[in-house]
Amino acid sequence: MLAGWLSAALPSASNAALLAERFDAHGGRVARVILVSTVLSFFSFSAAVALLTGHGVLRGS
Repeated sequence: MLAGWLSAALPSASNAALLAERFDAHGGRVARVILVSTVLSFFSFSAAVALLTGHGVLRGS
């Protein structure tokens, strides 16, 4: 369950851009979504780790 929480805070998969290009979809839009999700994941992943660490779910060594 912990892996699910942390993976939800990660950016979208970059292979989506390859699939969009392959099937003649909106490659530029997909690339922008990947860029934005990567930038936002820096904050969301950090917040998820801080939240889970603060509640004792993750324990530092």
